[in-house]
Amino acid sequence: MGQIDTGSQDRFGYAHAFVTTAAPHVSDAMVDATVFLDGPRAYLMLMWCNAKDFAGNQKDFSDIAYSFRAYSAKQGGGVPRIHLVTWAAGDTWQKLAARTHQVLGRFTANKLAALNGMGPGESPPVGEVAKTVR
Repeated sequence: MGQIDTGSQDRFGYAHAFVTTAAPHVSDAMVDATVFLDGPRAYLMLMWCNAKDFAGNQKDFSDIAYSFRAYSAKQGGGVPRIHLVTWAAGDTWQKLAARTHQVLGRFTANKLAALNGMGPGESPPVGEVAKTVR
């Protein structure tokens, strides 16, 4: 790993580094890693390619990282965002859809199940984290 750069962007503090690594089926990979910090939250952005192709991708990687900004509903046009909830006893996809005001339309319950890798009749165990939208 080379030098770690730090700074701030938008309202986020960040740490950035390039990492050379190897793994099964991926030899000599170069990773462009940035961690954006927002209070107690950290957002990790990893972009990688074969090390020999890195120079050709570095500007794109840099542009993508530079585009990271705090979400604004005004700029986002009210696009639904993923949120995490802890599945409680008695929860169903239908109840979760109702709590989110059917934000994905009349099939919100089915879409929430699919977002979590399940069918409409399946549910995660109590205490497990599930994805929802609002």
